[in-house]
Amino acid sequence: MLCDDKFAAVRTAFGSRLHSADLVAELSDAPNRARKGGTAIQPLILVSHRKQRVGCTQGRNVPVHFLFRRFSAARPRWSEDSRPKIPLLPGQTGLHSALQWHWDLADVPGEISTGQDGEGGGMIHRFVFHNGRLAPFEDVRLSPGQAGLLNGSGLFTTMRIVEGIPFAFERHWKRLSRDAQIIRCPFPFDAEKVRDDLAELLRANNVREGSARVYVVHNKAGFWRSDEEMPEADLLIYSADLPPVHQAVRLAIREHGRHAESPLAGVKVTSWLNNVWNLAEAQNAGWDEVILLNERGEISECTAANIFCVQEGRVLTPPLSSGCLEGVTRSLVLELGPAAGIEVEEQTLFPEDLYCSDEVFISSTNRNVIGVAEVGGHATKAPLGPVTKRIEDAFVAYVRDYVDAHAAVPGER
Repeated sequence: MLCDDKFAAVRTAFGSRLHSADLVAELSDAPNRARKGGTAIQPLILVSHRKQRVGCTQGRNVPVHFLFRRFSAARPRWSEDSRPKIPLLPGQTGLHSALQWHWDLADVPGEISTGQDGEGGGMIHRFVFHNGRLAPFEDVRLSPGQAGLLNGSGLFTTMRIVEGIPFAFERHWKRLSRDAQIIRCPFPFDAEKVRDDLAELLRANNVREGSARVYVVHNKAGFWRSDEEMPEADLLIYSADLPPVHQAVRLAIREHGRHAESPLAGVKVTSWLNNVWNLAEAQNAGWDEVILLNERGEISECTAANIFCVQEGRVLTPPLSSGCLEGVTRSLVLELGPAAGIEVEEQTLFPEDLYCSDEVFISSTNRNVIGVAEVGGHATKAPLGPVTKRIEDAFVAYVRDYVDAHAAVPGER
C-alpha cells in the first residue's frame, strides 16, 4: 500500500504530472509478474526523474521511471552481456544527479527543455566510452544492480575540449584520483589509457570544440546491489557541446547551500542533486546561477562555478574551508594572477563583500571567466571590469600555450 503522505512528498519533488495511479498500477501488477518467474517480490520504488532542467530529451510525456527488484533463492538470470534484461540508459539523468546530459532518443521519454547545467551543452553526443569500449549510446546499458549508480557513490569531472585537446587533463585526473581515495572508490584506471580513449571518443563524435565528462561509478557500494559479474567500478566518458556563454551573469543567493564541515565538502561526487536543484530553482526565478552560502553564512561557490571579487585591485576568492570545490579554473586563476601583476588571495567572504566590490566574476571549466552583473538584487559596479579582463586574457593565453604544446605530441590530437 502506498501511503498518501509519502506519495505526496514524491509528487511534490517530481511534479504534478506524476500520478499515484501510475505507481499503484505498477505495484498491483508486480506480484503477478513475479509469480510467473517463481520469485518473491519486494518493491524498491525508485522514482527516477528522466530529465532535469538541464539538457533535454524528445519523446512521450513520461517524466519518471519505476523500478522493482525481485528477490529469489535462485540467482537472477542476466542477458548475455551480464547486464539486466531491463537495463537503465546512461542518459536517464535522474539515476544519479551528476549524469546531467541527455541524448536525443525517442526511447527515453521527456519534454523539450532548454535549461543548461553550466558544465556542458546538455545533449551528449552519440558515441560514449564504457569500460574501455567505444559504442553508440543505444548499445550501452547500465544495471540496476550497480549500487553506486543509484545511490550516487561515484565521481566525475568535466573537461573543456579546445581544438580537439582535453584542456588541463592532468589536473582533472589528479583531482579524480584524490577524490577516489577520500570516498574509498576503486580507481584502477590508467591516466594515459583514459586520455587515449577520450581522444578516440572525440574523433568518433567529431568534436573539436566542446566538453567531455569522465564518470567513475562505484558498483558495489551499499546494500541494494546485485550479484552479477561486474567490475568494482565503471568508467564512462561522454562528450557534448559547450553551453551558451553570457557576457555577464545574474546570481541569486541561497542560504545553507553548502555544508563546509562535511568530510565530503569539495569532493566532486555524482550525488549532485543539491547543485541541480539549486540551479533549477534559481533559473526558474529568472537568475542565471546561484551563490551557495555555507552553514556559517559565508560564500562558498556557485553550483557549477567558483566566485571571485575585486577590491582595490586585489582579487579575492573563498578558501577551500568554505566548502567550495577546488576548481581547475580557480586554481589557475590563483596561479596566473600574480604572474600578470594581480594580487590574488583566498579570504572568507560574505554577500555584503560582493555588494561593495569593484568587480565580481565567476570561473568554471566550460565558461572560463565571466563577469557578474548582479548579485542578489544588487547591481555590480562593473560587469566586466579591467581586472576581470586582465585575468581572462591571462587565462586565454595559458590555454593557447597548453593546446599548442599538446597538439605537438603524437596521439593527443
